[in-house]
Amino acid sequence: MIEIIAFLTAQYDEEEAAARASAEADPAPWTAYAVGEQSTGLGTGLRSGHGYGSVSAADDVDLWDCEGSSMLCMTAPTARHTAMHDPARVFVELEVKRARLKLHSPDTRRMPSRCLVCLSDRAGRMSDDWEPDVWPCKTVLLDAAVYVGRPGYQKEWIIDDD
Repeated sequence: MIEIIAFLTAQYDEEEAAARASAEADPAPWTAYAVGEQSTGLGTGLRSGHGYGSVSAADDVDLWDCEGSSMLCMTAPTARHTAMHDPARVFVELEVKRARLKLHSPDTRRMPSRCLVCLSDRAGRMSDDWEPDVWPCKTVLLDAAVYVGRPGYQKEWIIDDD
């Protein structure tokens, strides 16, 4: 089951590389500028009722313009969402994800391996009888669930709550 650590580490490394490249091209923080929440009526190809918006990098350069036109190709909600997920936020999230994965490392001295943190089955027993959760614990499996469908994701990592 150590494969899940390698899988998650690879996903985090890929996200970090993409965020670094993005931060170099368009420095954070990103800011959203939204115009209206109704149809623009300008034939922009945007969904009716959402207005339009732009996202600017820290150097005040707009991201995602329509091939040099004055109209930007994203709805106002998408502009706000994009700005909230700039590279600076991605770096913080990856730091947290890596720390959580390290915190929930397996105790490989036991078979099956156990999580060093999780104790979810405590019902009706004294604390001296508590057993750490089998690894990978639910926390690690939930972190991996974000990447379902990517190459390397294994079906046995899907959480079955039955």
